[in-house]
Amino acid sequence: MNFDQMAKNWDTKEREERAIILADKIKTVTYNSSKIKAMEIGCGTGLLALNLIDVYAKIYCVDESEEMLRVLMDKLKTGHIEGVYPCTTAFLNNYNWYEQFDIIYSSMAFHHISQLQTEIDLLKLFLKKNGLVIIIDLDMEEGRFHKDEENFQGHNGFDRETFVKLFETSGFEKIQMETVYQGEKMTSKGAVPYTLFMCVMQNSMK
Repeated sequence: MNFDQMAKNWDTKEREERAIILADKIKTVTYNSSKIKAMEIGCGTGLLALNLIDVYAKIYCVDESEEMLRVLMDKLKTGHIEGVYPCTTAFLNNYNWYEQFDIIYSSMAFHHISQLQTEIDLLKLFLKKNGLVIIIDLDMEEGRFHKDEENFQGHNGFDRETFVKLFETSGFEKIQMETVYQGEKMTSKGAVPYTLFMCVMQNSMK
């Protein structure tokens, strides 16, 4: 998938409406604070982050697509929005940010990550003790969801039990899992039903 090419047309009505629902779900497991520093992995054009600016003091939005980040930066400039900081994935190589974040969250990004355990271990380094990780992603399906996308090399969703074990291996605790969204994606083969889970866990160990 070439996210740079998709950036300008990424903000569909469906994605905008879904972002509002998912942001509301995230708010139910966190708390409002003028001090919370959050990081979003795979922020895209900022649809989710811009629905969370009322609860987090600062959001560092990380994405590998420069065009997605450019769209986000245009939104921030046009809307005179403060407290949101677009970052390339090079940000994750800066050890000065280790143990600096209260919350790390992500939506629909993890099924694009090939080295999941490596990524999870890395994110753990950025969290403060007792910090939260909140991952929203696709339940396991047979491959129809990304059938129209050329060169898709990610995961066809996740088995929930297997997904939880990845985080347990990295030392996360108090893991909770729930279904947070049901929808349909239109493809060349018709509508594909899908569900999203939200996995919430705590960085209790250092």
